[in-house]
Order: sequence, then structure tokens, then C-alpha cells
Amino acid sequence: MEWKQVIKINYPQLFFVFAAFFLMVLVSYISISAIVQRRLSQSVDEVMLTAEANIRAGLSEAEASMNHVGRTVRAMLDGGASQKEVLDYLTDTNRRMQRNDTWLFGFHGIYGYLRDEFIDSIGLEPGPEFIPQTRPWFDAAVRNTGETSVHTEPYVDALTGDIILTAVRNIHGASGEYYGILAIDMDTAWFRNYARSPRVGNGSYYIVLNQYMAMVGHPGDEVIGRQLHDICDGYREIYDRLMTRREISSLRIEDRDGSSAIVSFKRMYNGWYVGVVTPSGIYYQDVYDTAAILSLLGFILMSILSYILLRLSAAKMRSDEENRSKSSFLARMSHEIRTPMNAILGLSELAQREYGKPKALEYITGIRSAGAGLLTIINDILDFSRIEAGNLPLHPAPYQTASLLNDVLTILRMRMSEKSLKLIVAVSPELPGSLLGDAGRGKQILLNLLSNAVKYTDEGFIRFSASGEAEGEDSIRLTFTVEDSGIGIKKEDLPKLFGEFTRIDEKRNSAIEGTGLGLIIARSLCQAMGGDITVTSEYGKGSVFTATLTQRVADRKPMGDMTRVMARREQPHSASFTAPEAEVLIVDDFTSNLLVAEGLLIPYKMRVFTCLNGREAVERVRERSFDLVFMDHMMPEMDGVEATRVIRAMKEERCRTLPIIALTANAVSGMREMFLENGFNDFLSKPIEVTKLDTVLEKWIPAGKRRDAP
Repeated sequence: MEWKQVIKINYPQLFFVFAAFFLMVLVSYISISAIVQRRLSQSVDEVMLTAEANIRAGLSEAEASMNHVGRTVRAMLDGGASQKEVLDYLTDTNRRMQRNDTWLFGFHGIYGYLRDEFIDSIGLEPGPEFIPQTRPWFDAAVRNTGETSVHTEPYVDALTGDIILTAVRNIHGASGEYYGILAIDMDTAWFRNYARSPRVGNGSYYIVLNQYMAMVGHPGDEVIGRQLHDICDGYREIYDRLMTRREISSLRIEDRDGSSAIVSFKRMYNGWYVGVVTPSGIYYQDVYDTAAILSLLGFILMSILSYILLRLSAAKMRSDEENRSKSSFLARMSHEIRTPMNAILGLSELAQREYGKPKALEYITGIRSAGAGLLTIINDILDFSRIEAGNLPLHPAPYQTASLLNDVLTILRMRMSEKSLKLIVAVSPELPGSLLGDAGRGKQILLNLLSNAVKYTDEGFIRFSASGEAEGEDSIRLTFTVEDSGIGIKKEDLPKLFGEFTRIDEKRNSAIEGTGLGLIIARSLCQAMGGDITVTSEYGKGSVFTATLTQRVADRKPMGDMTRVMARREQPHSASFTAPEAEVLIVDDFTSNLLVAEGLLIPYKMRVFTCLNGREAVERVRERSFDLVFMDHMMPEMDGVEATRVIRAMKEERCRTLPIIALTANAVSGMREMFLENGFNDFLSKPIEVTKLDTVLEKWIPAGKRRDAP
């Protein structure tokens, strides 16, 4: 019997086999390719994060040195030091820094332009043709209005002829007078060498851009310092994307040599950009390999099945019995083929459905929770290491007393939401409205004590009280008491409570997470602030922790009755209207405060946007027309008063009439008038009273956008 005849008779079956395996390979390829490309993208993101961390570490060295030298020079100039004394100090500093071989970037030297004179501490010995005002470092300092450090674009060093990068900052005296400029030169060779090192694949390289889109790091020395869009068409496409999106993920471009490449970019903490460029062939190599393996397996399986099918067909022609056997065998084979095919197709569809859906989010939530727990442990260990090294940093700054207490109690309420506990708050209204100290460390102490109370109390109450006692003219001794009705502490365990890595009653508390470092860290922080933590407890009935610390007084005006305001805020209240078309912006530097404000606005069904500082708020207002802005007062980078002034100064008419409401814990007498004088339209104090919130919204949300509440 000829095989041509067998093939002709079984042509429909062969076509089905070819089609079935082609479909199986195609669907599998699409599913697996999506997974592979997602992992490739994640790998590139990890590489860019690593690069940013390394660059940040290197720049931080220069910034730390600049800050130290800047403070010293300012103190010398305030003290009337001569130019020669400053020159001698900078020259000696250069010698010491050049002997330090731990610099990540090459250190070239530190010099300055102070009191209208170039301080030649690097041995440049400039001639009359040297004009500091024409140098890139001078131009960068002029463009930098503040006292923070900025970096120039890469340029040729007048002393060595090397391509360098300079960190500069302006120096102002204690009275605000302008002294001049300090500059630190760094070698860019590290950037060029580092640009050749990403672990993505052979032929890949980094690109590092500064905030002006000038090339800082690239394997090609000839492009260092040039503008990105001037190098080639592919880089111009990168420039256009970054100017509109600020980040790029897996963009295909034509590289400088004409080859196809895949690029990803992200913006760094200082406004610079780091990117990874990978040849397309290398980037998609895993995808190509996957396709080749699937195709080969499909071809082998298809060939085997086709051969079996043809042999069975030939046997059928020999006898009816063999034909019946062949039919039975084909039926079984059809089932066996469809089973893995259905599994492949079904699992692919399930994977597509699960991606981004609740089950996947459940996994991600688990990872996030574990990561948050690990981060807490790491932070505790780092703080404990600093304590053991005698280097526990405190950063004093003015802060609002009510704001600190409100933030702590807001977080506490979130943590208490899973338990039926009653919170009793007793805060003295006579506490000063503004204090000077490390507010972040103060929150850390209180949150540790309050979180422990929540952990070890399943029912009953938690009582928090705060009071103060004057110490001298400008200091106050704060006393915080946290009492709970929890499990208590055995008398013999009390001496162990502040031990290192110690957890008491381990058998009973085995299900409660923790490192055993929280209390010793909190106590060390109190002691660093001139106080301490003491504890009394009765096993089975509860515990009382008392923390004391000393703070400077910035404003003696009493902060007011915070307990009464919080009690009013907790009273139930219904929204008097809804406004689905209204858009509201909330600005606050504390995430928990944003969550609380968002929650209080839910009944009004408005579209709510949030940001964490005044500078970001200005950008949001510039980009979008809001109906109302709730603006916090004390924030980093740009506070609420300054942000409001900037918004009011914008040329758009809507910015001058935009309702801006001061949302702040600074509710002492006279503050409302201060806010109104600085461009605010109204005032709402924290903790937020829902009745006052409703009044403010009804007053300032446009009537055309308000709807009757259901």
C-alpha cells in the first residue's frame, strides 16, 4: 500500500492534528511570552533601582562633605575670618579628602568664590584670562536660589583637562547676607565605567541624565555633556517621551549604531534620570528561546501523532478488525490529547483572569504585609545598632503639639479597628501650641507604647493622657501615660522588660509579632531627650507605661481642648449633600491624615485627589482645575502658606479664585486671621469635626455641582 494513498485518505485528520498543535503552540507561546516579558521588565526595574541607589550613595558623599565644609566656612565668615584663613582651611580640607580612598566618585578638589574673590585651594593658579563668572559651576550656583547642593552638567576641568561634574551650593551668613559659592569637583569616569555594567545581557548599558537632559553617564566618552536630543534620532525619541511621561518602560528605538534596542527609564530622587538600553535580540532572547522550544516540542509531538495516525490508517485498510482497533485507539488518543490541551488553554485563561484580580491582589497583599513586617524589624535593628554605637540622631525642628498627637491617635485608631477596645483620651489643653524637638522620634515613642497596648489588650480600654510641667523659661517636661486593661506583666518579668531582644512570657505571647527591641529603643529615645520610661503592672489586669521627655517651647499659646474636639468629631453625622462632579485636592504630609480626610469625604461622593507637600500641590493645581483645596500648614519642602502664595500668583484666573481651606492642627487664637491674610479662604482645624467639615463644603462647593443627599 502506497503512503500517498494513506495520506490522501487521512488528509482531514492530518489537517486537524496540524491545526490543533499549531493552536496549542500559539496559545502557549502568547501566555508564556507575556510572563517572560513581565519578568524581563521587572528585572530591568530592579537594575535601575540598584543603579539609582549606587548613584545616590556617590552623590550623597559629596553632599555630606559639602554640608560639613559649608557650615564651617559660614561660621568662619560670620566670625570675621580672613580670605587667607578660609583658603588655608579649604586647602587643608583638600589634602585630607584626597587622602580618603573611600570616595565612590573620584574627588578632584573643593574651592570657592567668596566675597567676590576666587578661593584657589586646588592649585589652579589662574591667570587674568580666568573669569569665574564664565565657569559652569558659577552658572549652576546662580540658577540655584536656595542653599541646597546642585550639580553642573559635565564639562572640561580647567586644571586637569578631564571631564568632571561639580557640586555647588550658595553660602549665606547667619543674618542672611550672601557670602558666595562653594564647589566640589568630581570625576565622571565612574559614570562612564558604571554605564557599561548592567546585568541584563551582553551589549546592554546604562544612560545617566541630569535634570537638564544632559548626558552624565554613557559608554561613549564623546557624548558626555551633550544634550540627549542632539545625539541621534533614537535618543531624541527618548527625550520626547521623558518630557511628557517622565518614565519609559520597554520602548523600542534605533540606537546610535543603527541597531534596534529596548530602553527603560525612571526618574531618580534628585530629578536625574537613569535608563537601561538593551539590544532587542538580547532583550527578547528568552522569548525567542521559549518560542523555539515550544515549536520544536510541537513539531515532534505533531510528527509522532501524524505517524501514529498514518500507521493506524494503513492498518484499517488491511482489516475491519484493525480498523475497529484503530478507531478505539484514536478515541483514546483524542481524549489524551484534549486533556492536556484543555489544561493548557484553561490554565492560560485562568492566569489571564487572575492577573490583577482579587486572588492575585491577595498574594500581593501578603507580600506587602510580610515586607512591611520585615521593614519594621530592619528599622528596629538599625535604631538599636545606632544606640549601641552611641550615635542616635535627633533632628530638632518646630512642630505643632496638636498635630503630633492627632497623627499618633489617628494611627492608633486604625490599629484598634480590628478589636473592640475603648479609647480614652485626656490631653491637657494648657500644653504649648508649638514645641521645638524631633517630632518623628516623639511619634516613634508614643506609637511604640500605644501599639504594645493594642497588641496585648483584647478587650476593655486603652487610656492615653498627656500633660506638661514647665522647666525654666523655654523648656517643658512632657509626661505621656498609656494605661491598658490587657494581659499585664508578671512581677518577676518587669526587670527584663527593657532587655535587648527580650520577649517576656514567650509561651503565652508566641502568636504576637515583634523583635523585642521596641521598648529599649523607645526608652533610649526618651533618655536622649532628657526623660525616661517607667512601668507598673498587675498580671492579668493591665499595665501603665509612663514616658517623660523634655522639649523646647516655640510658642507658649495653649493648644486648646483637643479631647473635646475629638469627641465631637466622633459623633455620627450625615452628609447634607453629594457632589459627584466636584473635584477636591487634600494636601498633608502625613499619609494617615490623608486617609482620614478621604474617609470623611466619602459620603459626599466627590472625586478626591491627594498629595504630600506644597510643591506637589502647586503642580497639581497647575495641571487640573479643582473646586476646593484643603491645605495643611506645616509640611516639608514647601509649607501650606508658601504654596498658597504661589498658587495665587499664577496667571490663570481660576487660581486666584480657587477656594483654599487651611486644614491644620494649629488652631490657637489668631491663626485663622493669619491664614486669611495669606490668601486662604477659610479655616478648618484638626482633628476634623464633621459638622464643621459639612459647613465648609456647603459654603465653598459650587451650588451647580451639589445634589440633594439620598
